[in-house]
Amino acid sequence: MRRFKKYLALSTAIIMGLTSFSACSKEENSGEKKIKIGVAQLALHVSLDEVRDGFTAKLKELGYVDGENVEIDYKDAQGEPSNNQAIIDSFKTDKKDVILAIATSTSQAAEKISDDIPIVFAAVSDPVTSGLVESLENPGKNVTGVSDALDLERFVDLMYTLTPDIKKVGLLYNSGEVNSIDAINALKEQLNSMGKEVEFVEGGVTNTGEVAQAAQSLINKGVDALFTPTDNTLASQIGPAARLAEEAKIPFYVGADSMVKGGALATVGINYNLVGEDAAVMVADIINGTKKASEIPVKVYSDELSIYINKKTVEAIGITIPDSVKNNPKLVLI
Repeated sequence: MRRFKKYLALSTAIIMGLTSFSACSKEENSGEKKIKIGVAQLALHVSLDEVRDGFTAKLKELGYVDGENVEIDYKDAQGEPSNNQAIIDSFKTDKKDVILAIATSTSQAAEKISDDIPIVFAAVSDPVTSGLVESLENPGKNVTGVSDALDLERFVDLMYTLTPDIKKVGLLYNSGEVNSIDAINALKEQLNSMGKEVEFVEGGVTNTGEVAQAAQSLINKGVDALFTPTDNTLASQIGPAARLAEEAKIPFYVGADSMVKGGALATVGINYNLVGEDAAVMVADIINGTKKASEIPVKVYSDELSIYINKKTVEAIGITIPDSVKNNPKLVLI
């Protein structure tokens, strides 16, 4: 009888120990063991939303599922660059394992804490000039990411193939966005290097409320075409500006496919879901210890670029798409 009692007591102790261990394991797996990922986004508009959605979907495909083995904390600056630093500071306080920063100003805010947390940026046109990395091949910091820089030679070729008589270009952009200023200057240089004699009329804005008025002002000045780079302020207000250009039968060339979807005429660009997917691969390499951020070259697209044209806008402004463009395997009609 005594042996039976000892056996029963020992069995009970073992079962209680296993139960306690199991409970602790579950607590660890559902709590502190989750990898913390902070996602900071400048604004809610189609291109940046596609980056975020592509990022989440690709992470899941790679085995990192929000709520299971990773904890993804999304924060939106609501289009106000001044909110970026508060978001990034909150990620630092919460000791995120890695941060995805979407858009240039958000990435610049994140770069300030890269000594503490690895940073992956996305949808940044010029990460070198923006001070995020030392070079595209060798970032040199605890920062890397994905650039959405325009291929300006192909872009200008498309402009003059669709509308060859351009002599006066209206430049519509946020004068406070570094990436937009860089893109405007780069376009001017590209046009000059290709021997295009063009007059530029600038329409800089500082907020979304000025976009339509600035577009109308450029149209009133007799421009032959409008150009907007991958500008976050303009992206969120592309519809009203595109309608004004369409009514005036002026071609509107833009930096992102989402802007073409919003009514602009055309671009040579990248699908922003792919930008998010490539950023997810970088984040996965960092959190699984395969690579450090400083060891991952910045992704810049070339072969993946497509021609995006809004077919309704083509009809509305009365232009004809040449066969050389129609037959291009990279053409996407929206």
